[in-house]
Amino acid sequence: AFTLYTVPYMVQGVKAASLVLSEASAGALSPAWVGLGVLVTVLAYTSVGGMRGTAWTNVFQGTLFLGFMLAAVVLMARSLGGWSQATQNVRSVDPALLVRGEGGLFAPRAWASWGLVISTTVIGFPHMIVRLMAAGEAESLKSVCRLYPLALVLLWVPAVAIGVWGRGAFPELERPDLVFSTMAGAHLPQALGVLAFLAVLAAVMSTLDAQILTLSSMLVRDVLRPLVGTQVDQVRVGRWFTLGIAALVYGLSLSWGDSVFAISRKAFEGYTTLVPTLFLGVRWSGFTARGALASILAGNLVLVLGWSWPGFPSLGFLPVFWAFVTASAAAWGVSLLDNRRRS
Repeated sequence: AFTLYTVPYMVQGVKAASLVLSEASAGALSPAWVGLGVLVTVLAYTSVGGMRGTAWTNVFQGTLFLGFMLAAVVLMARSLGGWSQATQNVRSVDPALLVRGEGGLFAPRAWASWGLVISTTVIGFPHMIVRLMAAGEAESLKSVCRLYPLALVLLWVPAVAIGVWGRGAFPELERPDLVFSTMAGAHLPQALGVLAFLAVLAAVMSTLDAQILTLSSMLVRDVLRPLVGTQVDQVRVGRWFTLGIAALVYGLSLSWGDSVFAISRKAFEGYTTLVPTLFLGVRWSGFTARGALASILAGNLVLVLGWSWPGFPSLGFLPVFWAFVTASAAAWGVSLLDNRRRS
């Protein structure tokens, strides 16, 4: 399940970088070559540096991206006439974007469903779980818990603001996936505009490297260790696996026609269905293997039905809400039955 939802997460990153950098080069760089370059670069330093290498590159990449986003939102607001004027431009073009409760994703129940996804999905990121497990002491984990909400606010608020302002600044933009590059080209100084595309690369690569390394590690430790004799053989197979995953992601980034947001949404909603298993596995001693299996299967079945069945009885919530409820109920119910049988 982790691999199933991590692949589209990786695809949206490669697809986003390919579109942005291709647009920045006025078509001189094709999306296919950009995506290939990103993946080859990530594979190269991940294979050489391992967990320690990706951790340090992520520190520098994350710092670059965070610094840029904070500078960009201030400079873009100034270029658009100030925060109030930038928001007024959006209101004159698409006022529904600024009013909660107007339908679609902004209707109260859908809004609450999406809030559930955003607040829980990070718990299901395998590359985040692995890094937390690698902590040397409890104080390191506590520091992450204190700083992570602040980091999310500092990153997400500027990103969302730029996207919303782009609706008012470029109402005729045909491809919403290009809103960031379009805003950067029109409302940032040229030198900072170049930095914008480096920041996009940093954001994409800082996630891709960790995801590739984590999926490879999961394969080696959970699947191959009993089957492949020596550690050297396990590492060799793990590296071939990373190449296979990279090839799959590259192919999907070229052929998957959905928007970056639509692809990301599938990944994030899928991770949310795994959260009950992860949470109960840590917090409840009575949680059983059968309960975990039932939770994952039932939650994902409801989610797929919600995606594919137009008549899904959602009652105003997004399908992921019911998938989360179902996964939680299945985990709890099956585990209680298992415990009663044992007693």
